[in-house]
Amino acid sequence: MGCTGRRRGVGPLAAAAVIGSVLLAGAPAAAAERSVAPSQQVAAAPGREPLAADGGRVPGWMEDGFGALALGTVVLGGVVGTVGTRRRRRVRRHRARLREVGFRPGAQREVVVPAGPGGRPGERLVAPSRSPQVGVVGTDGSRTDATVVLTERGSRMVVVCHGPAADHGDPETHLTDAVERLRRHGRRLGTTTETKIGGEAAVVARLVRPDGAALLEHRFVREGWLFGVAVESEPGDAAAAEAVARDVLDTWEWLDANG
Repeated sequence: MGCTGRRRGVGPLAAAAVIGSVLLAGAPAAAAERSVAPSQQVAAAPGREPLAADGGRVPGWMEDGFGALALGTVVLGGVVGTVGTRRRRRVRRHRARLREVGFRPGAQREVVVPAGPGGRPGERLVAPSRSPQVGVVGTDGSRTDATVVLTERGSRMVVVCHGPAADHGDPETHLTDAVERLRRHGRRLGTTTETKIGGEAAVVARLVRPDGAALLEHRFVREGWLFGVAVESEPGDAAAAEAVARDVLDTWEWLDANG
């Protein structure tokens, strides 16, 4: 049977050899430029390279070759070291962000968004992390209720009260407009479904980016106010993130403005 065609990464030694070979391509010319004059050569054993007057036994082109390979190894080592350092820094920053919001798989962090302003309802839910901010009203009148981390890879859920449904449209229309905007930015529409959040009927659209990251968008109305929930999954993390998000949404309790 033929080979499976499985691709393998290039090892450090092979990469160094490639870099060295590129540098070595110019070695013969360099060697020719600094070749030893006949008057400076001494006799050598039959079949061997003439020896330089300084007694060296390695021909110039070989010196260049070994130097190129060594330089290739040094260059590769520097690149690998830099990439490794950047990756460690990213990991440290990511872990610090998880610690800041108290994320822990399976943790029970209560997130409470007070009702208001203007009579809009609030909510209470339980998530694996705290929300850095709750109930922040933006300049457009929307209220960003909460942002919670769902998984160790950093997938998250964002809850927003967009404003009066009379101003923003029904859930289906608002979601359709959002999907069209996202598709223009490279998202591919996967499925549309329905569910319930806090006892209210919600429409759901799932979109996928080319790198595999998924976005689950929900829209629903409570007492005339349009709400949205976005589950933003990191590449390869959608199944885990969406399962945790469903558990979080199942804990949703309303805090109505009228008490």
